[in-house]
Amino acid sequence: MNHPLRLGLDIDGVIAEYRDIPPEDRTLATYDKLKPVSPEVMEAFADLADSYEVFLISSRQYRDAQEHTLLWLERHLCETYFWRARFELLTNVAPNEKWMIARALKLDYLVDDNPGVFRYGHGDETFKTVLIGTRCSPHADTTIPDLTKLLGLIVRAARDAAAVL
Repeated sequence: MNHPLRLGLDIDGVIAEYRDIPPEDRTLATYDKLKPVSPEVMEAFADLADSYEVFLISSRQYRDAQEHTLLWLERHLCETYFWRARFELLTNVAPNEKWMIARALKLDYLVDDNPGVFRYGHGDETFKTVLIGTRCSPHADTTIPDLTKLLGLIVRAARDAAAVL
């Protein structure tokens, strides 16, 4: 029996434009100033969250990160997209814990911009890893430039899996 596709998406560097922020500057004010990667990426996020089970898994670690991240998403997604999209948000997750959460949530894909995240769960066959960005990682299954390419990747993977059957 098929289950709905389950996607885990990082926020900073995947949905929000992000540059490395020193630990002492990781505050609400700093994260609040981040801009969306692009309107197309925000639309792709809304489409994914509307069609699949999406879990936002973030390493944002400051007081009230959950509440403020939801406000950021509401502000930067068109109101139609925000209220249409269905997703869960987990914050305060250490990068080396993301693969454990992906396994526990029974994700099909984990998408992050940090190639180091994937080294912890390397060899885990329960989900596919997708790296956002131009850097390659020996620990990621696939590298794509942004979320707008994720749907095509998923469709190709499903077609390839069906061809094997």
